[in-house]
Amino acid sequence: MYYVFALWSAAAVLLFNQPRSEVNRWAAFFLWSAGIGGLTDWLAPSGFIAAAYGPWIQFLNHTLTPYGVLIFCMVYTGRPRHHRRKRDLKIGLLLPVFAMLVQVLLTKDYRIHYGWLFVWTGPYYVAACALLIGALSSEKNPRKRKSMWITTWIMVPTLLGVMLLINVGNVIWPGYDSFRYVSLFILYSMGVAVICTFVYGVLGVRLKFERDPLDRTMQAVSSGTTMLNHTIKNEVGKIAMSTDNVKRLLSPDNETALEQLDVIANASKHLLAMTGRMQQQMKAFKLVEQPVRADQLLAELQLREQERLRSHGIELKVLCTQRPW
Repeated sequence: MYYVFALWSAAAVLLFNQPRSEVNRWAAFFLWSAGIGGLTDWLAPSGFIAAAYGPWIQFLNHTLTPYGVLIFCMVYTGRPRHHRRKRDLKIGLLLPVFAMLVQVLLTKDYRIHYGWLFVWTGPYYVAACALLIGALSSEKNPRKRKSMWITTWIMVPTLLGVMLLINVGNVIWPGYDSFRYVSLFILYSMGVAVICTFVYGVLGVRLKFERDPLDRTMQAVSSGTTMLNHTIKNEVGKIAMSTDNVKRLLSPDNETALEQLDVIANASKHLLAMTGRMQQQMKAFKLVEQPVRADQLLAELQLREQERLRSHGIELKVLCTQRPW
């Protein structure tokens, strides 16, 4: 089950990461076909699939995997370079699969003949490894060479191990349990792929751990808010002190100037009260409900806007016949 889940998960990641990439599509194809072989041992004992379907699942696994691997290596290495020739090879290399299909249909119990299977899957696996090694040795671009190096290290040992343990092994000892040995190579490939995915990236997939940019932004905003709060508090305090000093210097007869100074003093008090509510870090403002006198609010508003009212020739008088408290 873990074998199927790991291979199909890798196929899904490659396919959904770059669905338009032909390399990723063929990689997902051969990973899917390689994983399908584990369905028989997983689902047949539970009765989820009939035992009669077991040979057909094994047929798909043993024939489509080498075909998919070879086509992937051709597409990945870009050989052959001519599109038409590559298309013809994709069709031509599928012929042994159909030949094996005929053999399975003509065989009792639909069992695959591992001798005939090795005749063409062996060259397929060897050719796939040769394509990877040849492309790696001739690649001059450092970045592409690093990517090919990783892919070669992931695939070549496992492909050779699969060929020897499954294809050659079943020819020599028919029916022996090869999975316990093949699983080691698969574990090796998956382990190297996971490590390289974090460090370098594999087939365009790279995982990276980093701090959430929003956390950094919030820290910067909070730090800036603290500095701004401290600066505003100091400057408003200076304004309030200067206002008190100017009020002492003015004569009581200068009502207009005193009124404007009262406006400045009241505004300073409001700003000081606001900065007092701001904490070290950015926090939500809390609305505190408290009793207030409406006549005092009206008087403060009238005092604040008196100069503007005068400039427009407006005289405002507030008469409170009943004190609202």
